[in-house]
Amino acid sequence: MKKISPLLMLALAALLVFSACVPVPTVSNDSIMTMVVMTLTAAASQASTETATPQPSETPIPTPTVEPTKESIAIGPANFPEDVDPLTGEKVENPAILNRRPVLIKVSNFPASGRPHVGLSSADIVFAYAMPGMMSRYIGLYYGKDASQIGPVRSTRLIDPEIVQLYQGVLGTSGGDYVNVLPKLYQMLGNRYVFEGLCPGICDDGHHWVTTVFGDSAAITKFRVANGEAPQKYDLTGILFNKAAPADGTDTPKLSFNFSSSDKSDWTYDQATGKYLRWIDNAPNYDEMIPLTDRLTEKQLAFSNVIILQASYGWYDINLFTTDVLGNTEGLKATYLRDGKLYEGTWKVTDPYKPIQFFDNHGNLFPLKPGNTWINITGTNTEYTMNNGVPVINFVEPSY
Repeated sequence: MKKISPLLMLALAALLVFSACVPVPTVSNDSIMTMVVMTLTAAASQASTETATPQPSETPIPTPTVEPTKESIAIGPANFPEDVDPLTGEKVENPAILNRRPVLIKVSNFPASGRPHVGLSSADIVFAYAMPGMMSRYIGLYYGKDASQIGPVRSTRLIDPEIVQLYQGVLGTSGGDYVNVLPKLYQMLGNRYVFEGLCPGICDDGHHWVTTVFGDSAAITKFRVANGEAPQKYDLTGILFNKAAPADGTDTPKLSFNFSSSDKSDWTYDQATGKYLRWIDNAPNYDEMIPLTDRLTEKQLAFSNVIILQASYGWYDINLFTTDVLGNTEGLKATYLRDGKLYEGTWKVTDPYKPIQFFDNHGNLFPLKPGNTWINITGTNTEYTMNNGVPVINFVEPSY
């Protein structure tokens, strides 16, 4: 029970004595209430200046520190802003560059004397796939950016027109097998290709060797426009992007992918840039891995997303693989790397004239990180192992 202030008791007593002993005029109820309120207010004022006795309280329960996360902002898979590249989810410097077909240029990985490559850091997407002879070849896709030199440029293969068709692009290549490859290219792409000899689109630098042919993506676009192709935007929607990574990934700061024992690559996550850095074997010392740089920038190749897709490989002849991309309409295994984490899912072609789509294991679109993407196309009999905690993925040639 709270104690009554001595001051309050004294005031009330004086009021009673005064009213009993001294004749006074009649006092209204309002006046009496005013006096009481003033007395109580004074008492409360005095009480507030007194030091209150500390009361025991519960010990606060510590809460874990929540690490700040990136804002979850989804971009795509449709209705991209006019200045956003639908293949990277990033804004472009000049939105007018998107009013064209993507330019896809074949790039050699062998012989190793042609390394380091040129212009791959400017590509929206780089596809890498296997060829007979334990080696790989690349195809760089240029849409939101251009590169003045890309290469070394090599000949086309059976898989290329399928990839080019999906992105409604134009192919730049040094040529191809007139009997086994070019008929498919002509059938699927019509006149949407450029061969070596169209300088500066695809031309030799004067040394006339397999590693001295280079492409220029902007020059190829200008050539197409000069020959009647009207600038316009093509429907390249279908990919979902999000700055925030899904929560269910496995920490994977490094992954190794090998097309063969003489065609190796590593991907290591760089926390500072939020990208995966590419390493390659230092041929002919295949056990030594060195940074793979871009001759244009002299910087190590760095990608926001690294994807390994399974596809059905077969033998067309002893020199050619068939690789079925367009036929994967039901879904095959996909492995994703982004933000230092690994995820599993599937990929499929939902429209033969629109980009490959990526899904998680629940059938939902998997969100890529805004930025550039490297895609390794491996086989359905690929080997997945671990080496000292590092995932290792090895391509295995199909049975002949």
